[in-house]
Amino acid sequence: MDIQSTFSQRLGAAALQCLHILSALVVAPCKFWAKSVDNLCAMKQDSYLDPRKLESELPFFAFIKRWAIDALSAFVSFLSYPVGIIVAIVSLINSGFEDCIEYLLFFYILPLLVWLLVDIIEIVFVMPIAKLISWLSKPAEHLDLTITNK
Repeated sequence: MDIQSTFSQRLGAAALQCLHILSALVVAPCKFWAKSVDNLCAMKQDSYLDPRKLESELPFFAFIKRWAIDALSAFVSFLSYPVGIIVAIVSLINSGFEDCIEYLLFFYILPLLVWLLVDIIEIVFVMPIAKLISWLSKPAEHLDLTITNK
């Protein structure tokens, strides 16, 4: 009996953990959408896209990063829910219920996909460029270069 009761307790705990993970996956896109709303409000309050407030050695690169990555991703994530509802209603009228559900699901997870894409872009493109700029800005005596005369 002891083994059976321990197994049933573990089975119940595992089932609760699965429900917790599923609920986190369902709520995650809404959290990313709320993050986009917060980011857009903060950008407005801080004049984030104002080129005069850039304090960087490369202001154009910093402005493009702010505009193309930060602001555009927050903008697309924010608009995904209102646009998704409009597209779903139009598809319900024109195509039917199945297409409406597909569009709703796509636009529901779109903020999650946008922020995943932003992270990939920052890892693949922005971080290596920032590292290269940092490396090139060092004086020659601090670079790890091996110079041999032949």
